[in-house]
Amino acid sequence: MRLQFAHAYTDPRTLPRRDQGLRALIDHEGIELETALIWLDDLDKHLARALDPDLLRRLVDEHPSVVVVATMRRSQLQDRQEALADPAWELLTDQKIVNRVELQAALTPTELQVADTQFANPALRAALQRGVGLGEYLVGGPELVKRLELATGFNRHLATTVVDWYRTGLKTPLPEPELQQLWTQTLPDTLAVAYRRLTPTEQHQRFATARDWSSTAIMSRDAYEVALVTGRVDGYEANDYVVDHVSKQTDTPAIPNAIWDAALTVAACGDTSRHERLWTVGSASYNQAQRDIALRAMTTLANDGIIVAAINVGVLLGELGRSEDELAVYDEVIARYGDEPEPALREQAARALFNKGVVLGELGRSEEAVAVYDEVIARYGDEPEPALREQAASALFNKGVVLGALGRSEDELAVYDEVIARYGDEPEPALREQAAKALVNKGFRLGALGRSEEAVAVYDEVIARYSHDPALREVVTAALSARSAVGN
Repeated sequence: MRLQFAHAYTDPRTLPRRDQGLRALIDHEGIELETALIWLDDLDKHLARALDPDLLRRLVDEHPSVVVVATMRRSQLQDRQEALADPAWELLTDQKIVNRVELQAALTPTELQVADTQFANPALRAALQRGVGLGEYLVGGPELVKRLELATGFNRHLATTVVDWYRTGLKTPLPEPELQQLWTQTLPDTLAVAYRRLTPTEQHQRFATARDWSSTAIMSRDAYEVALVTGRVDGYEANDYVVDHVSKQTDTPAIPNAIWDAALTVAACGDTSRHERLWTVGSASYNQAQRDIALRAMTTLANDGIIVAAINVGVLLGELGRSEDELAVYDEVIARYGDEPEPALREQAARALFNKGVVLGELGRSEEAVAVYDEVIARYGDEPEPALREQAASALFNKGVVLGALGRSEDELAVYDEVIARYGDEPEPALREQAAKALVNKGFRLGALGRSEEAVAVYDEVIARYSHDPALREVVTAALSARSAVGN
């Protein structure tokens, strides 16, 4: 069974909106799931509302005939980037269980021709020609963006406050008292000065006016109204299209610290969904270059015993220039989990050990780095789990790179030969990639040593062995380019 990703319409009343809705559905003995369709519209919102990625894996494992369909904007998927370990990213990019279908919002030239014959509205046809998605146009997306961009003063700041709240990744309505507090705390200097001159009654009235302006609908439909901000029983929601548009603009101001602080406080509350919320805020803040916020989220998770978060704490400390603290984190993970019987825990320990080698190399402590890579290989090189062997293969490859940097060319070549022999024909793409990279590096070193004919032969071997492997296209391209350079 593979998770299916596609775009379509569903009645939102059928969705398990509550945090534990899907879990209750799976655990309910009276419900037969074998022929069921599980539809998760806007998967990012379900993840933000505490949908556990492991629960989806369990659903697929225990009910192999169930079809799971989910939709997700590309920008939301990109927020689940791979620089920090993220269980949701690992799930969504797992090709063994996920079929990913890419649908462009903009229509193709052929679709535009069809649209011209079917739609009489000239404004709609013009919007489609500009690349606006049909659904986005029909719910007033471009008009909402224009309304926000033309707004000024207190009105614009209130709408921006709710949009920024959703940019933290939480996707939970912002209650009115918290909205007013954040709106006040984050006023730009000129507005803050004007606000302080008002009486308390005038201040409250100014907030109410901005709130009402932001939530005024620009159009109405039978089932919903379209506004920059929508008031719900439990708070205020930002329009998805506007949040997505603002997030993609390169000149969008950073989210104020007060909003990040409030988001972290909300994320850390409760028991059943705090981990998923903290992951969401941590990923969103990292993606927006707010390393200190991401570090706080990941530290909270690590203190809760989430080992993957501990690895992320180390990565973030390194990116913040705190290399010694980073090494200390990795040492703690290795000591606690390096010999655990559970493969998933050993995998994280292996990742920590490998990261330690990388950091030592970056600090110029090359001999220590080589010793650490040797430890990774000795401890995990013969493990049956592909993830552990992948760490060992990466360590062996990196060992060769470090030896080359130390001027030990023959030792470097010997290590590359070992990588090629051990992993060159492995079924796992990640293992074959290390072997292919080792071959390319071997060619580079042979060329640098003046052994051009041997270098060309190595590049030819890369091309012959891996040119038909889609996963290794970039490595093969590097070999072709290097071979051409040697030939010149």
